[in-house]
Amino acid sequence: MHLDELDRNLTVTIAYRDEHLIELQTNVVVGDWSASATAYTDRAALGEFARQLAHFSTNLANRVEFEAGDQSGTGYLFMAFYPVDSVGHLACNLRLASKTETIHRPEEVWRMSIEIQTEPGALDAFAAELGRLAANGQGVATLRLN
Repeated sequence: MHLDELDRNLTVTIAYRDEHLIELQTNVVVGDWSASATAYTDRAALGEFARQLAHFSTNLANRVEFEAGDQSGTGYLFMAFYPVDSVGHLACNLRLASKTETIHRPEEVWRMSIEIQTEPGALDAFAAELGRLAANGQGVATLRLN
C-alpha cells in the first residue's frame, strides 16, 4: 500500500458547543491535499442529516446534502453525497471555507472544493458516528475515502 493511500479521510468533530449551537471542525486529507474549516449548526440539524445519510447509504438513490455556516468569513461546510454510477459507487462533493479576521474583505476567505469517493459501508459507519456526535455533543465521525 502506498503511503498516500493511508491518508484519505474526512473527519468531523465538535469544536465548541453551547445550549443552542455547535461548532463543527471538519478536516479532509486526500494524499498531499488537506483542508480544515469550522462551521456553526445545531445538534438537531446534524442529527437529521445523519438519519438522511443512513437511509441514503442503504438505497443510494437521489442526493443527500448538509450545509452549515456561510462563506462570508464565519466558516462553512457543505457535503453532498450522491451515486456516481449504477453499481453502487458514490461520491461526496465537499466544500469548506475558512473563518477570517474580518468580514470586510471576501478575498480573505480560503475556499476548498473537492469530489471524494467512498463506499456504502464506510458511509453507513460515518452516518452512525455523525448520529452519535449529534446525540452526545462530543466524539469524532470519520469517513474513509477510496
